[in-house]
Amino acid sequence: MFGKAISNLMIKPGKSPVLDSPEQYDLPYDDVLFETADGVSLSGWLIRGETDKVIIQSHFGVQCSR
Repeated sequence: MFGKAISNLMIKPGKSPVLDSPEQYDLPYDDVLFETADGVSLSGWLIRGETDKVIIQSHFGVQCSR
């Protein structure tokens, strides 16, 4: 029973709230939305920098959906 509870934390995460946005830090940004091949929608912010390099930052952990 304990093992199932632990595994559910990893494979059925809760939805965590978004507490900050780039706007709060005076960063210009664009909302972006991608749909995966299996129909899952991924959303985020595109914050443009001064170069053509790209960083994709994501945070996942136990009970996190982002």
